[in-house]
Amino acid sequence: MPQKPPKRERTLYEISSSFFAVCVIAFALGGMFVAATGDEGIGSAGFVICAVFLFLGAGRLYLGLVRGNEGAEDE
Repeated sequence: MPQKPPKRERTLYEISSSFFAVCVIAFALGGMFVAATGDEGIGSAGFVICAVFLFLGAGRLYLGLVRGNEGAEDE
């Protein structure tokens, strides 16, 4: 079975980007909860905007965690 090459260490940019993505997801979920329990329910524009931010944050988190050796310095 072929071995995978070891992954490089994560940079500060990648760590902070993943942390920011988690913050966006948390705020989006909170906003969706507030919008869903409001007068207009899940059909409100605020709920839809929060859902978009949820997907953007999840996509950014996915891209930050599934990374290869792009940008690694050759030694």
